[in-house]
Amino acid sequence: MSGARVLWTVAYAAGMVLIFAGERFVPRFHASRWILDASGLGILVLTPFLRALIGRHDPAGLRAYERRIRAAYLAGLVAIVAYTLQADPLFGFLRLRYGWGDWAGRARTMAQVGWPIVLTCALVPLLFMETSFRSMARGAQLDARRIAFSARSGLTVALAACLLFVLNYLTSEWNVKRDLSFLRSTNPSEETMRRVGALSQDVEVSLFYPNVNEVKEDLLSYFEPLRDASGRFRLTSFDHVAEPKLSRDLGVTANGYVVVKGGSRNEKLFIGLEIEEAKRKLKSLDADFLKALIKVSREAQTIYLTAGHGEADTYATGEGAPAPVRALREFLAGRNATVKRLGMAEGLGADVPQDAAAVIAVGPRQAFIKEEVSALHRYVTRGGRLVLLLDPEPGVNHEELLTPYGVRLHPVNLANDQYYVRRYAGTRDRGVLFSNRFSSHASVSTLSRHSTQMAVVFEGLGWIEKIEGGGEKKPDVQVTVRSMPETWADENGNFEFDSKSESRKVYDVGAAVTVKPTSEAKTPEGRILLLADSFAVSDEALGNLGNLYWLADAVKWLLGEEELAGVPTPPEDVRISHTKSEDVAWFYSTIAGVPLLLLAVGYIHLRRLRKGRRA
Repeated sequence: MSGARVLWTVAYAAGMVLIFAGERFVPRFHASRWILDASGLGILVLTPFLRALIGRHDPAGLRAYERRIRAAYLAGLVAIVAYTLQADPLFGFLRLRYGWGDWAGRARTMAQVGWPIVLTCALVPLLFMETSFRSMARGAQLDARRIAFSARSGLTVALAACLLFVLNYLTSEWNVKRDLSFLRSTNPSEETMRRVGALSQDVEVSLFYPNVNEVKEDLLSYFEPLRDASGRFRLTSFDHVAEPKLSRDLGVTANGYVVVKGGSRNEKLFIGLEIEEAKRKLKSLDADFLKALIKVSREAQTIYLTAGHGEADTYATGEGAPAPVRALREFLAGRNATVKRLGMAEGLGADVPQDAAAVIAVGPRQAFIKEEVSALHRYVTRGGRLVLLLDPEPGVNHEELLTPYGVRLHPVNLANDQYYVRRYAGTRDRGVLFSNRFSSHASVSTLSRHSTQMAVVFEGLGWIEKIEGGGEKKPDVQVTVRSMPETWADENGNFEFDSKSESRKVYDVGAAVTVKPTSEAKTPEGRILLLADSFAVSDEALGNLGNLYWLADAVKWLLGEEELAGVPTPPEDVRISHTKSEDVAWFYSTIAGVPLLLLAVGYIHLRRLRKGRRA
């Protein structure tokens, strides 16, 4: 008889499994989902009724056991009903049909938190009672007190587990995080926040993760501030198994993906499901998401790199060859730009293509011919954007290109024996310079705000000088980067300061030039960015954050996006360090301060005990 009674509970559990399978593994509105849910619910409804009907003639002790079992059955049924009422399809229908107000949202939250608690308080005592009944079913009589004790024990365990549910809900609602790392990797950067705030079209980010996942929690902590920053930014979460059609439409093959969708374009980022696997991806999440956001929210642009004058190439090799600029191409591609060559063969001698968002010249070792200079001038006059990264090459004269814009490049390398970067382990290092002297111009705004933390690295750096020029266009020349103090122009190239012929001072090495259109022209202003060094954008140099931020803000200013300038999150955390005085303070506070504090507390406690005894 005991085996038959346990079978009722087995059937009840099977009904729960059917509902779980329908809700977890079958797509929404699919016929098989309705069949599984209806079958499971039917079993849950019939089981307590049939069990009560069959056991109506049981002895008194057994009837008490049966009443507790049926109460557990009914509590489980109530939990399933609460789950059904808060589920999206039914809740949405009821709210639309009866026009429920804001209180419906609060009721739904109560149901979401309450149904797993009620279900746990039903199933755990049920398991305890059935186990206890099974162990004494072969005895002479049933011990009703033991059954009641088992029910109370199961309920106690269930309530303890439910306390964890409540605490988990409260911590998720009042979630406070303190990230002490510099330029945090799990929080959206300044630039990302500004781009999201300036969105002109709707962008939706979909997280394909199961409901409970540690990586998903980190992703939510990153994306939720972005959702609050703009009404055009939407954040959704799906389970790949439960949404097969949506997964196919977005090209998602498994959980662990983040999909960024804007209009008809979407970009996928694979982060992973396990936290150990995802750590590396989470460190670069901000940079990767920013690239995806730009690609789906902004039309592609074309940026031309000049060629045919000995410029730095993508795969430059050999002694004396310019440093390769693969990283520069990758950076521009990450900004949704198509990079193309532009030389005489591509028509530079006639004109700059109409689709050029910007033209960049990286270290030309030969001067542009007259026809090319005229084409670049016409391009700037009609509102074009030009980047000139010019090395001080002896015998290479860029005067015809620069004079109309009020700038001159001196063909002499700078050197410094105090502020330099060790690269060659010799006096040649004095030509590998760095600087954190920036103006407040928009093209260096990020570096200006963080000048105590970052600097730009140069090699073979020249210097520029403002001159009269420009004619009626009257260009506005703003110096953006200056050298460090004690720098000298190394006229003889020996990296030694010759006090008789050379002088130490601060040199201008970078400038931003704005060319206003003529009064009758209806074109935007032309913009030119000049830097007396091309190594600054080489693959090696862009590994330095200062050079990367210079390039990022320079491109934003050129393309008219200077309001979006900000600090992107670096891929790795910066090590936390202390000064010597701070280390001394920590040493004495931990070695001497803490023991002294404990002695003081003990002394005060003993004095109070002595006073109590005297009283």
